[in-house]
Amino acid sequence: MRQNTLSLLRKHQISGSALLLVAVLYFGQGGFFVGLGTEVLLSIFIPLIILHLVGRSPREFGYQIGDLSFCLKFSAVLLALLTPLLYYFAQQSSFREYYPHWELAYASWRHFALYHVVIAVRVFAGEALFRGYLLFGWEGKHANLAHSIVYMLVHIGKPLWELPYSFALGYLMGWANLRCKSILPSFLVHYLSNVIFDLMLMGVLVLPGF
Repeated sequence: MRQNTLSLLRKHQISGSALLLVAVLYFGQGGFFVGLGTEVLLSIFIPLIILHLVGRSPREFGYQIGDLSFCLKFSAVLLALLTPLLYYFAQQSSFREYYPHWELAYASWRHFALYHVVIAVRVFAGEALFRGYLLFGWEGKHANLAHSIVYMLVHIGKPLWELPYSFALGYLMGWANLRCKSILPSFLVHYLSNVIFDLMLMGVLVLPGF
C-alpha cells in the first residue's frame, strides 16, 4: 500500500511539474536567442533534476536511442508524407509572414546554419519536455491524446493551420516515441521538417506540379 502511494505521488509530481513548466515556458518566453537558455533550463535541466529527486531514470522518459530501425523508418515515411503539406503551408501568406523566427535566418547560408543550430537545440528541448517528460510521465492509455492537446494549445497565436497540424503530428510522434521508448523519432521528424520548410520558404526546395 505504501509503495503504491509513493508511486502515485511520484507520477503526479512529474505530470504536475511538467504542466507547470509548459505554462511558464510557453507563456513567458523571450526572443529567439534570448529565450534559448530559459528553454533549455526549463525543458531539459529542471525535469532531469526532478527525475533524480524522485528516483526515476531519464531512460524511462525517452533519453535513449530505443528501436533505431523503427525510428528511422518511421521518420522517413512520415517526412515523405508531410512534405507536400509543408509545401502548401509555405505558399500561404500567414506562414510566410510568421516565419522565420529570426529575421536574418535567410540572409546567407551561414545565417541559415546558425539559425538551425539554435532550432535543433530548441526542438530537442521541446521534444524532451512534451514527448519525453510530459508524455512518459503521464503514462496510461490516454497519455498520448492528453499530451497532444497540450501541445496543440501552445500553438495558439501561430498560423491557424498549426492547431490541427500540431495536434495530429504530435499524436503520431507521441505514438512513435512510446513505441520506440525514445524521443528520437519525434526529434528527427520535428527538426528535419523545420529544415525542409525553411528551404521551401527560401525558394530553394520546390515541388514540381504543386
